[in-house]
This record gives sequence, C-alpha cells and structure tokens, in this order.
Amino acid sequence: MKRIPLWLTVVPLILGVAGYWWFWSGYKDGFREQIAAVFPGSPVTIGGFPYRLEAEVGSPRLESRGDVPATASADNAILNRGPWQPDLTIVRSAEPRVSGRIPALANSTLSIAAPSSETSLHLDQARRIARLSTVFDKPRVTLALLGLPLTATKLEVHFRETTGRSAEAWSPSLPQRAQVVLEGEGVKAAAGAPLKLAADIRVTGPTRLIDYARWASKGTVEIHALTLADTTDEVLRLDATMVASGGVPRLTGTLVTSCPQTVRAALTGERVSEQRLRLPVTLSLSGSPGAWQLGNLPEAGRATRAQQPACPALR
Repeated sequence: MKRIPLWLTVVPLILGVAGYWWFWSGYKDGFREQIAAVFPGSPVTIGGFPYRLEAEVGSPRLESRGDVPATASADNAILNRGPWQPDLTIVRSAEPRVSGRIPALANSTLSIAAPSSETSLHLDQARRIARLSTVFDKPRVTLALLGLPLTATKLEVHFRETTGRSAEAWSPSLPQRAQVVLEGEGVKAAAGAPLKLAADIRVTGPTRLIDYARWASKGTVEIHALTLADTTDEVLRLDATMVASGGVPRLTGTLVTSCPQTVRAALTGERVSEQRLRLPVTLSLSGSPGAWQLGNLPEAGRATRAQQPACPALR
C-alpha cells in the first residue's frame, strides 16, 4: 500500500489558514476604512490575527458642531472588534478628554479628563447608539451646572438612545429619547468627602437629540433617584425634572436626606457639622444654578443618631 507523503497531510490546514487570512484581511481593510473616516489623518496600525481586529490609533479626535458642539480626544486609543461583530467595538484610551456645551443654554459646559478609560460602543441595525458605556479611571470633571469641580476614583457613564415611543398613546409625557446611567466610586465635590454616586437620567422630547432648538421647546431631563452614599448609609436621594426655560436650566424636585443642614450648606457654600437624623426628611429643591431654593427644612431638636458618624461634607 502506497503511503501518503507527510507534507500532503498539512495541505488542508495550510489552505484553511490561507483562506481565513484572506477573509480576515478583508475585514481588516474594512475596519481601517471606517477608522480613517472617523479619525482622518490619525496614524492607524491594525493587527490581532486570528481572533480579533485590533487597531492602534494615534492622537484620535472626534468633533461635532451645530447646536451642541463637543469634542472627544486622547493621546492614544486601541480599538478591538471581532471580525464578525461590526456593531460592537471596545476602545481603550490613554489620557482621554471629553468636552461639550450647549451655546443656547447657560451653565451647560461639561468636561471630563482622565488618565485612562475603556469604552464599549454597540450600534443597532439603524446604526444608532444602542449603548455607549465608558469607565473613566480617576477622572476630573467640571460641570458648570454644579459650579464645583468633581473627582472620583472611578466613574461609569452609560448612554443609550431609545426608540422614542411613549408607553401609552394617551400619556401626557413626551416620548423618551435617551437614557443616561451614572455610577461612581470615591466621588468628591471640591473638598467634600468621597461618596458613592448612582443616577438614572432620562431625556424626553419631541425629537431626537440632534435638534436642540426643537427639543428645548418641550423636552425635559428626568432625574430618577440620583443618590449619594457613604460607607454608613445613603446621604441623599434626588428625584427631579429639569427644563430649559428661556435659555436657563430650571429644576424642580424633591430631595430625601438624613443630613438636611449639610445639604443646605452645600448649596450656600457654608460648612456645618451635623449628626444624621434618625428619620430622613423630604425637602423641596427648585431653581437654577446660583439661585437654588431649598424648602421644608426641619427645625432643630429632631432625634439624631449620635452613635453614627457625623454627616459627610458635600463640598
């Protein structure tokens, strides 16, 4: 019986690898074209064979103009994608910087800078953002709405654009257009104590968030259960609605806290020492940046939890 040469037994393997390389190279070229369209002029190096597409992009920068000018940049970024998963991309960035503002709205400037971040971008079939999630490591945040610089050990920002369909046709609320979920560890406002942050923010409006002027006419920002907590327990919980009225953000809501004087001091810039109340109180919060109004402050003499640590400074 004639034996088959050993080299013939590896031919199918060689052909398979060569064929896969041909397919992978096609995906690589398509990935390069997409990156070049998003980051024109940035140097791009792509590798990752055989399991993934990994692109290193030098000095990437995104910029949008129009009603809401914004920029996102970094010193360096590494993009990872499965060859057959064009709708999901993971981005690791060095020295990321994000900034934006709404020229027609006062106190709308936002900027975030961090040593590093990791982002996952998932697009739907219509190429809209199904989910955009970013984890910033040790970020520095400037938010004009608060008027205070923020720092954190970690900050997660999750964004998704929703379909825009109301729950009920007869509902007086406008369709939800977007959702933002925040989670933060070691969050500090100026010289305040490090706290844990959680928030669920939903944006409603008559149109997608690409037309600010039309959105601002009827749109709202719904803050659902924004909470701050220390290692002892929850310090405050805010539920509120914000609208753009006459080019100024105006907020109305309720705030539940066991540290009412600490909350008041955070709004006025004072410093107080306060023991936590045994029973939380509900306060009203309204107004605009620089003119916040806090109502229903309790009188002195309420029972406190003297055995617990004092209320943490909020600024």
